Amino acid sequence: GEEAFKECIALKEVNLNNVETIERKAFQNCYSLVDINVDATEIGDLAFWECKNLRSVNMGDNVDKIGNSSFLQCSSLSNVNIGNNVREIGYEAFRWCLNLKKIVIPNSVESMDYGVFKYCTGLKDVTLSENLETIPAWAFEQTAIEKIVIPATVKMIKSYAFIECRNLKEVVWTEGLETICQEAFSMTALENVSLPSTVMEIGAGAFSQCKNIKYVNFPENVIKISDNAF
Repeated sequence: GEEAFKECIALKEVNLNNVETIERKAFQNCYSLVDINVDATEIGDLAFWECKNLRSVNMGDNVDKIGNSSFLQCSSLSNVNIGNNVREIGYEAFRWCLNLKKIVIPNSVESMDYGVFKYCTGLKDVTLSENLETIPAWAFEQTAIEKIVIPATVKMIKSYAFIECRNLKEVVWTEGLETICQEAFSMTALENVSLPSTVMEIGAGAFSQCKNIKYVNFPENVIKISDNAF
């Protein structure tokens, strides 16, 4: 149930292979957990919040949903294997996972909520699901991403999605993207912005304070460029 093992600070090992649902705050502040294997259908909200020494999470194919803030402030977490059948990732699920350097979001994932990897300051390598339609707000704020490929299924990049990704030099755009929202790429290191022909709207400050931009193209289909877009 909820908070079942909360603050069991000496707990070092758990077997979660036969658990159907990990409830809210079930393992919050279990500081001694280091490696976990999870095959529950749902990982509940704040389930592993502030498990500060948790280094590795391996999800099995039964995992369908990662709840809100599930791994919030797991500051030592460096290895995450998201299961191949996960469809939904809740808001701020991995926020402040400072040691996370690489993440592959499998193609099963159809939706992510805001701030999923916000303040993961060590995160450099990201592979997005090819079934996402939206990259959520604040999704990768202040991460160390250097290059990102936007899948063809993505129609909208929401506000602040990549704000202050100061190492982000390259975005690989694909046809299908329609809207880039407010300050989505503000304060990045982009040099070349070659937008796909499908883009129709560029939000306020979308590329503001990008001091390295040397080239921008505006597709013929663009109908709205908001204030301070560049």
